[in-house]
Amino acid sequence: GATGALSMRALPSGSYILRETKAPTGYSLSTLSHRVEVAASSDGVSVSVDGKTGADSHNLSVTDYPVGTTGTIVLSKTVVGDGADHTKPFEFTVTFSDNSTHSYQGQGVADGMISSGGKVSLADGQSIIIYGVAAGTLYSIAEKDYEPEYYSQTSTGSIGSVSADATSSASFVN
Repeated sequence: GATGALSMRALPSGSYILRETKAPTGYSLSTLSHRVEVAASSDGVSVSVDGKTGADSHNLSVTDYPVGTTGTIVLSKTVVGDGADHTKPFEFTVTFSDNSTHSYQGQGVADGMISSGGKVSLADGQSIIIYGVAAGTLYSIAEKDYEPEYYSQTSTGSIGSVSADATSSASFVN
């Protein structure tokens, strides 16, 4: 609606994706999606949003940024090799030149927040999408050294500059 508020009632049991479909004039559309699970039982109805339950889990905030001011970063992990442990988490340190903090959406890993110098762990096939990074911000993403465990590493896009209304990708392969 005009106020930006959304209220949902009497949803049938099931899985839903909640995402913004129209941004205010002059603002970029948020690409962040929220997973909503509704389950009815004899005890009542339970709802989880992005895997979270409880009183505050249903309060969501969508941040729209003026067009031309921010971009996103996708960090992804791939593990190859016959003897590789595809469930092993690999640790990454993310640094932003403006020392900022950003929300991220996880693919195969929980959503969260990351500050400059912060760490995140990803296993094979997992990724995060970091939102709202100011255009022109320099970033670097470094993976912890796993060479002693016989994992060599290659990466693309681990250092870069965020472009307005664009997605930068950092891919790591062990």
